[in-house]
Amino acid sequence: MKRTAYVWAALGALALLGATLWRHGRTRGIGIDRPKGVPVSETALWVSGDKPATIFVRVLVPSVGEVQTLPALIHRSQSRLDQMKQSVLAYLNAAGNPKARSLAPKGSVLNEMYLTDAGTAAVDLSVPLDPEFGFTEEARFVEGLNHALLQNFQEIKRVRILNDGRESGTLTGHYALGTYENLTNTSPGKKPDE
Repeated sequence: MKRTAYVWAALGALALLGATLWRHGRTRGIGIDRPKGVPVSETALWVSGDKPATIFVRVLVPSVGEVQTLPALIHRSQSRLDQMKQSVLAYLNAAGNPKARSLAPKGSVLNEMYLTDAGTAAVDLSVPLDPEFGFTEEARFVEGLNHALLQNFQEIKRVRILNDGRESGTLTGHYALGTYENLTNTSPGKKPDE
């Protein structure tokens, strides 16, 4: 009888240890799930030993008054999905160029991103409403986001944009989602720096 109690106690301790380690791994960003309410931009997508890679994103250059494609640096993290997330963040942050302006409304946040086996990149964004952000700006934003993914990653065939985790007809009330971003990737695509 005592031996059975020790076996059950040992199994219970192992189960508790396993659950604790699993939960600890999830909250540190090791698993697929991230802590709820924490945007991707506040989590580690690369480590210090990862080599840099160049991608290209579209930004607005106010000095010439036009949209241009500029290089941006990301890191070759072990996870290809994390590289894609870095690409979206580089796009949202105007490629880190102080002389350029992002095509995204100020305060836009990448909540999460997923890649399906069929090559559809689902990008979940929080985009604040901006009265100065009209149809043209929203269309440029969506086109630029598609460019940041479709032109830099050959495995992405299609981009699907979610608004705060939900399918939406529009991001800020002007441009109908599903018009441009559902076009398939016909570019040869490449890996960063190829």
